[in-house]
Order: sequence, then C-alpha cells, then structure tokens
Amino acid sequence: MGTAPDSNKPEAGSFRNILMALLVLGFIGLGTAGGLWYWTRTPEYSLNKAREALEDHDWGTFQKYVDVDAFAAKAVDQGLDYALRDADAEDPMRISIAELGQTAKPQLVAVVKEQIQGYVERGNRNYAAVSPSPAVSERNAATGMQQKITAGSTSQYKGIDYVNTDGDAAVIGIKLFYPKLNADATMELKMRRLDGYWQLTELNNPEAFIAKLTEVEEKKLKQLNQSTAEQISQALAVESVSLSKMYDDAFGDTQSSLVTVNLKNTSQKEIREVRGIIRVLDKTNGKTVLNWNVRSGADARISAQQPRGIVWKRKLHSFIPCDAALLETNYSYLLAGFKVTAVTFADGTKLELATKLQ
Repeated sequence: MGTAPDSNKPEAGSFRNILMALLVLGFIGLGTAGGLWYWTRTPEYSLNKAREALEDHDWGTFQKYVDVDAFAAKAVDQGLDYALRDADAEDPMRISIAELGQTAKPQLVAVVKEQIQGYVERGNRNYAAVSPSPAVSERNAATGMQQKITAGSTSQYKGIDYVNTDGDAAVIGIKLFYPKLNADATMELKMRRLDGYWQLTELNNPEAFIAKLTEVEEKKLKQLNQSTAEQISQALAVESVSLSKMYDDAFGDTQSSLVTVNLKNTSQKEIREVRGIIRVLDKTNGKTVLNWNVRSGADARISAQQPRGIVWKRKLHSFIPCDAALLETNYSYLLAGFKVTAVTFADGTKLELATKLQ
C-alpha cells in the first residue's frame, strides 16, 4: 500500500502568513514605484497615496485609501478557498479548516487586520504581533499559496498595465516582473469610488495570478528536468493506472478513492521508494479534478526487473471541493494518471525532479 500524503514535503509558513501574502503581493512591488500621479480624483492617484502611506508607516492615511476590513475579510475567504482546493495532502489541519468553515472566519479576519496594521506601522514582514489559535496556527494544506504568489523571489514593479473603470468601481492591472522566472505577470486590484477619492478593497484575481506564475514555472522546470525525467523513465515504467471507489463502513456513509498504479522496475537495482503525482481528469471537459502528491510506503519495494502494483487510498470529505467532485462524479467519466517525480534505490541513490527554481 502507498501512504496517502507526502509527509516529507517541506514545512512552510503558518496559515496567517499565507493569508497575509495576499497583502504583501499587492504592496511589496509597489514599494519601489517611482514618481507621483497628479490626477487626484483617479484610482491611480489613490493607489499611489496608499503606497506612500505604506512607505511612511502612516496607518491613518493607509486606512483612508485601503478598506482594511473588506480587504482582510476577502483575504480570509481567498485563503480558505485556496486551502480547500489544494489537494496535495490530507493532513488533519486541512480537514480542521474545512470543518470549521465560517465559524473561524471572524477570528481569522481580526488576526489579518492586526497583522496588516503591524506591517504598515513597523514594516515587519514576519507579522508576529498576533498569534492565531492553534486551530489555524500550525501547518496545513494551504502552504503553497505564499510560495506561489511570491514565486520564490521579490517582484519588481513595472507600472500600471491598465485601468478599467465602471461607474464607482475600478480594476487596476499592476504589472510585476519576476527575475527568477524572467517573466511579467499582471495582478489586478479592485477599488471603489468614495467622496473625491478611491479605496482599495481586494485583490481581484489571485487564483488567475497564481496560475500564470505556475504555468511559467512549470515550463522552466520541464526544461530543467528533461535529463532527469529521461533517467527516471529508463528506471521505472508506469504500466497502468486505475481509479476505483470503496465504502469505509457498512452504511456507505464514508467513501474513499483507491488509485492503483502498476509499475515495473526496469533497472538493475531494487527500488526502495517511489514518489509521484496522481492526477485525475474529468474526461467530459478535460478539467483537473485532483492533483495529489504521494509516496510509497516501506512495504512497497520493487525488486530489480520486476513489476509491482501500489495502491493509494484517499478518504473523501464532502466539504473539500476536490473530494466532493470525486464523490459526485461517476468514475466512468474520470481518468487517472501518475507522474513519477522521484525514485530512491535500495543503495541510497536517487533520481528526483526539481520542484523549485534555484
């Protein structure tokens, strides 16, 4: 049997840092912007005033041009949504977040608001002024958001890409350059018109922004991993992948998905561990239902030149979107695949794809 989550994945920041990364994404790049906008009744002018307040640690002015209550509430919603959509692991914290749902939101919003204030007043990116409850302070499955939106490096502000105004609402596209990716990406800020000025209320497209950065990063990683991927394919072949359902109790109240991966060790050495990504697609629309990082257990060694089937079991929770899709979809419409990302041999040598750009 395989183990469900990849428990060797590196630890990342706490859930509060993931939420606060939404704010950092919006203002770190703007901190190096040069010049002033002189159109005092435009969204651009108000956005610049918010940037200046951030640089000057002027909390009062910052609150005028940024609706901190609205921004914090939306950041929590976006962070929770991202946490539940991340299907890489089934750790207890992720499940706890899903079960708490809106119950924990007021506390989370209060935490984020105080952390925003601390960031503005002191310029402290560690956000250490407030400690959330244990239910949200430890590691959880949303740990990828902060890394994704920062792309592992500081962005460089390249100016305003566009401003779309519709009555009292506006969306400003901010162009940022990521040196590590050697790519531009446009982040959207949503603003509203008040009496003579505009106020920032939320990031408009965090998921689309993350998707853009992820796409660029994956292309670069594919080029970087080409040689290693060929070596892995020569050592281990994926012969078939199948998806099935099982009921965990006699009443059929709880279900699990079973993914069976038939592999063949085509090398001359015993394989001690296999890591990979299980991807489940909906054949009717081509959309990804599940991306799941897994690794084999100690009882799943594969002898040299021998085949071996490994089964990964995923308990499904109806309040987690990817799991709900598996519960609700007829499996005949789903297609499962498996990509090998690392092979560890019994002698300790390893073939492993890079997952981050250096």
